[in-house]
Amino acid sequence: MSYQICKRCVMDNSSDPTIKFDENGYCNYCTTELNRKDNVYFPNEEGKQKWESILKKIKDDGKGKPYDCLMGISGGLDSSYLAYLGYKWGLRILAVHIDDGYDTEISKSNIKKLAEATHIELKIETPDAEQFNGLTAAYIRANVPNLAIPQDNVLFACLYKYARKYKINYFLSGGNFALECVLQHGNSYTAYDVVNIKDIHKHFGTKPINKLPLLSNYRKFWDMKVLHIQSLRPLNYIDYNREKSIKRIK
Repeated sequence: MSYQICKRCVMDNSSDPTIKFDENGYCNYCTTELNRKDNVYFPNEEGKQKWESILKKIKDDGKGKPYDCLMGISGGLDSSYLAYLGYKWGLRILAVHIDDGYDTEISKSNIKKLAEATHIELKIETPDAEQFNGLTAAYIRANVPNLAIPQDNVLFACLYKYARKYKINYFLSGGNFALECVLQHGNSYTAYDVVNIKDIHKHFGTKPINKLPLLSNYRKFWDMKVLHIQSLRPLNYIDYNREKSIKRIK
């Protein structure tokens, strides 16, 4: 197979063999995203009106509860800027950060400063280091592409734990169309397939994982049904720009 890179984005057939190109040399990934852009990304007045309507519902549903919504904070741009916006919107946010042992000191400091400046209650979850590192090592030995699955699963297991505890109906995600719409489909997999996680651990792990909180697709489905949890992407309702966002966070 000869090497080919999309003429419009950076996707190529060496990193993802499932990619397809049209007669113009454009790949199926960016073509698909451009076709759905107007249905998911609203960096205009329409987006402002849509989000104001959603925001009112979040606040109304939060009355009588200690929090309006949940967030995961990694310390990266998307979650940090979303925390800033949540503060500006007057939301009572419960934020969860997973300290998996690989945080730098400056990232720890930034997360603490962010939570203090935005008056967000921050919960820091620290999974058992030996077991978490052992599961991550199993993923490396298995040679699977998505090494973030252990951390993603533990994060959402903790998020859903707090959603059940405080009866929170809304999760605000930093996922967004503006900066991450073109993603590989062939090299990704759901983080909630606990059967898959345990199978990888069984074949390639050396440590037990019984102390790690794990969230299955089944549990996630029922929590969403029973608790009516909605996952929202607020950054899709604004003109989200990387450089401007960094300046505001500074």
